[in-house]
Amino acid sequence: DCGRLQHLGLSGNRMGDGGVGLICCVLYQFSSLSSLDLSKNNFGKGGAEFLEEALPECRSLTTLNIGHNELGASALSSLSSALSRCPSLSHLLLDATSLDAHNTPPLASFLRNASSLSSLHLAFNLLGAQGSAMLCEALGGAEG
Repeated sequence: DCGRLQHLGLSGNRMGDGGVGLICCVLYQFSSLSSLDLSKNNFGKGGAEFLEEALPECRSLTTLNIGHNELGASALSSLSSALSRCPSLSHLLLDATSLDAHNTPPLASFLRNASSLSSLHLAFNLLGAQGSAMLCEALGGAEG
């Protein structure tokens, strides 16, 4: 019974967009899933679009690690929309996801209302002063 699975760790499997899509097709079966690790899987916009559809179905998800994937601006925009529909999310890992000042606004928008978020990892990105300022402003406005 997949419903009892709480942690799904698939880091470093180089699944690409298609592999992430296949995982997303079955995520709805994991009603107790609290932790999903898809880091280092070589996915980008396509994988992010699959996650955009699947993540809101993971109502128990508290930890999401999608670090070390080349997400870029459009992928981060899609994911930010999906993350806003994950009310239990408390730990978000976005290390080395090509975040920079130009693609920070969607994440900043999500952070403004992320009241359950208690841990955010953004190491090895290129935020610079402008991106950092946007995130600081968003985090200062978060309630909780």
